[in-house]
Amino acid sequence: MFEITRDPDRRGYILHAECVLPRPVDEMFAFFSQPENLAKLTPPWMHFKILTPEPIEMAAGTVLDYRVKILKFVPMRWRSKITTWEPGVAFADTQVRGPYTRWDHDHRFEAVESGTRMIDHVRYGVPGGGLVHRLLVKPDLEKIFAYRLERQREWFGLIEA
Repeated sequence: MFEITRDPDRRGYILHAECVLPRPVDEMFAFFSQPENLAKLTPPWMHFKILTPEPIEMAAGTVLDYRVKILKFVPMRWRSKITTWEPGVAFADTQVRGPYTRWDHDHRFEAVESGTRMIDHVRYGVPGGGLVHRLLVKPDLEKIFAYRLERQREWFGLIEA
């Protein structure tokens, strides 16, 4: 399940996605917190590439550089910084440079009876405002997160989305 709504506190939007995966929290945190696995969850049309030299040690303060194509054709460099790092519980990244005017992405992992509830909560802003968001950004984010959910279903046997 995911939805995109207006951010009531700030100018911008909120993307909220949740799913339950039939695997333990530690396994899911380990997978989703590794930068190289982000490429596996990113649609091929984005031409995602990690530019940060490996090995990458994840911790609060780690800076990651990527190259992506947004809207399927605009090449862009994206730099993010890990702002929160709580192994087995949560991590968060903030865009330092990239396509959004703001991108703060919280990733949470909660143990549930059937496995792990994974929660993505993103507060973001877009250049150009509401029209650009409605016509370009929102449909693109919906496709990206639908792709991500489909990969999770294939690899982990997604229980609920």
